[in-house]
Amino acid sequence: MKKFLLAISIFSLLFSLSGCKPKESEEVVIRNMPETLWEEESVTVTGQYNSDEERHIFEWETSNPDILEISTISDGTKVLFSEATLTAKKRGNVTVTLKVYVGGKKTNVVYKSYNLKVMNNMDLTEVEDFGFDFSELTLKMGEEYQLNPTVYPPDSVFKSQKTFKSENTDVATVDLTGKITGISKGTTTVTMTYNGKTLSVDVTVLSVSNSIDVRVDTGDGYVLNPEVIYIEKGEKAKFTAEFNPKNTDTKNFIVFPGDSFFLSIGRNTINALMQGETTFTVQCTEYPILKRTITVIVTDKNADEPHFYDPNSSDPYGMSSERAEEEARLEAERNNASSKPENENTSEDVSESE
Repeated sequence: MKKFLLAISIFSLLFSLSGCKPKESEEVVIRNMPETLWEEESVTVTGQYNSDEERHIFEWETSNPDILEISTISDGTKVLFSEATLTAKKRGNVTVTLKVYVGGKKTNVVYKSYNLKVMNNMDLTEVEDFGFDFSELTLKMGEEYQLNPTVYPPDSVFKSQKTFKSENTDVATVDLTGKITGISKGTTTVTMTYNGKTLSVDVTVLSVSNSIDVRVDTGDGYVLNPEVIYIEKGEKAKFTAEFNPKNTDTKNFIVFPGDSFFLSIGRNTINALMQGETTFTVQCTEYPILKRTITVIVTDKNADEPHFYDPNSSDPYGMSSERAEEEARLEAERNNASSKPENENTSEDVSESE
């Protein structure tokens, strides 16, 4: 009897142990799981178990906490899914395992393991050669420019520290990443050194105005930097332009209309030619990004209705009906004039043949 009871106890123990052994299952899924991470990089992943059970207990494991750290808010309660943050600590290979206690039962455990590689610069090809696409750079005071050398082979990396230097930091400075900042008017040379090779860029810093001030007088006195002005067809508006602040390297500008059908530009004058809407622009010649554009609306008090430029229209410049009729009449006269001499010559030729 004792032997029988002992056998039953051993059988029950073996059955219990076999029931606790985790089984690998394709039903366990880790979504957003990467194959590689860079050192110090983090990613959030989601673990799920596809079964008829609604809630389960999830447990995350890493084969090497020194290579990969796993953070999760799982507290042993049954949930529909589990999120974890993976943080790469140092270069190496590691295995991430997600265990699922199905339905919260410790006797039914399934799992799935994923392999992950943590990389650093040692896994990339080192730069063999590098260069810049230019040898001269012009900045204005306060402007910044990031030096980005072209590398060979493509996709290779700088595995050690690059060194940047400005010969005159009063004119321009350069930081550890290669960002150049214009400080004051003048010239300097910025160099980059890596593995014994040095490249240089000549930097010129201009004292550039911040804006162009345009004053326009349409008949009621000068207005500073108006957004829109109105001029009657056939009339003129006066304007002046100057850089702000003055006495900088920005000394010259050009003035041009948006559409010469509506406007022409004279010496400090805007001439209204045709009813419609366009612009005129004052632009710095030394630094074209510096400009001011003003909208101009040309009115025509004699027009039977207003018309504005419409590039999708069969009459894009919006002629008034009166002007359209006049153009049609002139076109007809031109056609008659061109056809009349040809008919007379033909008649004379026939008479001569007779």
